[in-house]
Amino acid sequence: MKMIKNAPVKFRILEMYEERGPMWNYEVIPMVMDEYHMRSTHE
Repeated sequence: MKMIKNAPVKFRILEMYEERGPMWNYEVIPMVMDEYHMRSTHE
């Protein structure tokens, strides 16, 4: 499946689950943050 350009983050998360199958949230969030150029200072 192709990523929808300028899609809301929640749509991309659903696409990732569809593309890669079951994953834990701690696996998905870093991928989404990289794609959307987000940063977090929380550790």
